[in-house]
Amino acid sequence: MSQLARKDQAIKGSSCACGKSQTQFSIAGVPHLYLIVSSKDGPKKRKWQLRHKQRVGGKQITKTATLGYYPALTLADAAKQRGIIMGKIIERRADVAMGIEPDDSASNAPSAPLPTFGELASEAWRHPHPKTGHTRSQTTIDNHQANLNAHVFDRTSLKTKQPLRDTPCDLVVFDDIAAAAELKSGQGKKTTARMIIEACSVVFAYGQQKYKIESNPAQNQARFESKKKPKKPPIEPDQLKTIWQATFDKRFRLAPGTRLLIRIALLLGVRRKLIAGAERSELRDLENDLARWVMPVGEEVDTDEGKRSQSRTKNTEYQIIPLTRQVADLFIEARELSKDAKYVFPGRKPGTHIDLRSVSKAMRNIVNKVRHELANGANEFADIEKCTLHTMRHTITTTLENAGTPSKIVDLVLHHLDKSTRATIYSSAQHQDELRHAYTLWQTTLMRMVEGEPPGDDLTWQKIIAHKIADDDLLQLIANNPALLAKVKAIESAS
Repeated sequence: MSQLARKDQAIKGSSCACGKSQTQFSIAGVPHLYLIVSSKDGPKKRKWQLRHKQRVGGKQITKTATLGYYPALTLADAAKQRGIIMGKIIERRADVAMGIEPDDSASNAPSAPLPTFGELASEAWRHPHPKTGHTRSQTTIDNHQANLNAHVFDRTSLKTKQPLRDTPCDLVVFDDIAAAAELKSGQGKKTTARMIIEACSVVFAYGQQKYKIESNPAQNQARFESKKKPKKPPIEPDQLKTIWQATFDKRFRLAPGTRLLIRIALLLGVRRKLIAGAERSELRDLENDLARWVMPVGEEVDTDEGKRSQSRTKNTEYQIIPLTRQVADLFIEARELSKDAKYVFPGRKPGTHIDLRSVSKAMRNIVNKVRHELANGANEFADIEKCTLHTMRHTITTTLENAGTPSKIVDLVLHHLDKSTRATIYSSAQHQDELRHAYTLWQTTLMRMVEGEPPGDDLTWQKIIAHKIADDDLLQLIANNPALLAKVKAIESAS
């Protein structure tokens, strides 16, 4: 059995041996404490385990107990728990040797008091999510804390008759949490009620893991769960064509930067928030075949609980998006429009990026203008009443899946981080070639939709990978309408 140094860096860098489902490590200077590292990624990858030998019926057996999981339970806390438990075990053995019954020994002495609900909440935000292992963004923390402060902490506990903020966390009961949520639900604010339940559930899930609290009073409150809305249908080809044409048509009176932003959103399937916040420094090698957009995890910001990483991405992961020639040219044009601004799509105030409400307003203007044109008998547009930039992502998903694109690559294109992706340690940095193929497939399909042509049998994942669509073929696709796509040179073939 290997041994790890008593340092957080050693614990964090530990890994499972190749070919094994799990590997055990002892900790230098901390007897009886072991770290079990699983081959599977996730919040339960590294487990703290306590082992000690005990004689039962003339035989010596090994007793084991799980203390928690790293990093929710740190090395220092695990060593502290190990010391407390082994101290009680040694005392119990001494009592038995002296003829004292274990039930009368110090093992039943009151343990250290548990933190209050307010203290537990403040502590929980500083640690990764107990179930997913993700680090929360500062925005999420602020929202959860604001809901607890406004609707929960000042309520009177049914057991202690004290404010819930000052009530020991093990004395908070189901009805305490339900009462706060019921009040907001009765006022018609069901979203706030669900957020209250979610915040309390996260706090008590951490308490169960760290302090072994018996129950989570915020669990199983099904009446506050949101009903799943039916998934909006993908945008039809003629609707995509209408939106794309609107970004070139002067009748829609879109600002130059907004036109480019909408085109990039259609070509990449990236959330508008990420495109709006794109910085000049994140765009690399736009003039050559290695053009890419590098989005960092985030920068360190100071909070009341110390430094935190504040990420622009929804899944808080480092992302690299390979850019085709078509998208790179659009970014170059946007960069020239922004002059020396920090952001590629700058806002009205210095040092800010374009307001997301401006993008939403532009899309509403497109919808309203199309409705007006259709009412006046125009037949060049399709009805886009229910189309948004986000529903366009459903179209990308359907297109790539129908073409046989592996699900893990579809997830990376959409910047999803589901369990399967995390479990197999896929990242955008490791799959640049596959991502380029996927973007080529989608963008070629989009251009054919704009031209009113069928996708064709050549647009499948296997054929894209095996044969790679030639640049000349892509040029031919867009050459039919040079006035519409004057700035588009070609969609870069996967290389």
